[in-house]
Amino acid sequence: KVLKMEENRKVLEVTAKRDALTGLWNRRHLEECVEQLVAKNDARAAFFLIDIDDFKMVNDEMGHLVGDAVLTHFAKELKTLLNDDDAVFRIGGDEFVIFSTKLKTVEEIETVADKINTEVIAKVNSLKGPGNDIAASIGISMVPDNGKDLKTLYNKSDKALYLVKKNGKRGYHFYQERDKVLNEM
Repeated sequence: KVLKMEENRKVLEVTAKRDALTGLWNRRHLEECVEQLVAKNDARAAFFLIDIDDFKMVNDEMGHLVGDAVLTHFAKELKTLLNDDDAVFRIGGDEFVIFSTKLKTVEEIETVADKINTEVIAKVNSLKGPGNDIAASIGISMVPDNGKDLKTLYNKSDKALYLVKKNGKRGYHFYQERDKVLNEM
């Protein structure tokens, strides 16, 4: 009986860290992952904040069931881009995070961002059917260069994401210190 209770506790613990719709890790687990990585002094990682452009139109014009299918397909396709050590999270609505300790060079990170905006988007749009094609905007920050905690990494990625949205969407941007000023203009 004790073993069964322990097994149930472990199942509940994992379930509490998963997004119910997509099966991806949720924000709670993201906080744990960032904390664990940052505890290592030589930690390096890429933090992608991904927003599906104009997702509200999909829900409004095609219905929430189609919107849910888009989110589920998008999540599944994001996972295919990464190594087993990397993690994909849905942190709310149409916002996703990739937290990668394997992607270390600008070229590797740009390759993944490009694939999100080409391969992943094309697959999701083909599964969704015609009308209201989606795209993605991505803000990227780096551990340790841009921060060592979730709040800082998120805020800096969000500033980079804002610049992508402001400049026509459908792209990516690496956070740079000058982005603080650009966001305030």
